[in-house]
Amino acid sequence: WADGVSVTVYDRAGADARIDDTIAGGYLQWLIDHFGPYPYGDELRLVMGPTYWNGFEHPGNITLREGIGRPLSGDAFPDPMDRVIEHEVSHMWAGDQTTLAGTYDFVWKESMAEYLSYVYEDMKNPAFAAGTAFGWKSSASGRSAPERRRLRRCLRRSAMRSLTRRAYACAKCRRRRRA
Repeated sequence: WADGVSVTVYDRAGADARIDDTIAGGYLQWLIDHFGPYPYGDELRLVMGPTYWNGFEHPGNITLREGIGRPLSGDAFPDPMDRVIEHEVSHMWAGDQTTLAGTYDFVWKESMAEYLSYVYEDMKNPAFAAGTAFGWKSSASGRSAPERRRLRRCLRRSAMRSLTRRAYACAKCRRRRRA
């Protein structure tokens, strides 16, 4: 993928291991350029399997939920596979090289992974990054899955609107919500 780091994907027959090497490799290279060499040798292993989480990592290894290539009905991200890989690869620098002493350390490592992947998204694809910010705001607001889907459709239709206007929905959705 990047700087001599090879990636091996392990999946079961029928698993949806649709990984965009351009996006994932570009992100890995960006992390290497900004934070130094990949800390776990020259191989990163991705495993597809049945798991409760969309993904989780251990040094040099990432486990991804089978079927993550197909967004769930309430998924906040347009392409969860790329988003989860970016988040989990971030942990190779932000989280896996440290020992968690308490709850706040866990919050730090998760927030750093989200922040780093967001910064990269915003640099490469601002509309996608706006969708990520929208997903965060929607989840924090406690909106239902159908309402998040409707608002995502508005986001796609109004890609040129400012992030603030998109985060609070288009006028049509605001009128529906009042009714």
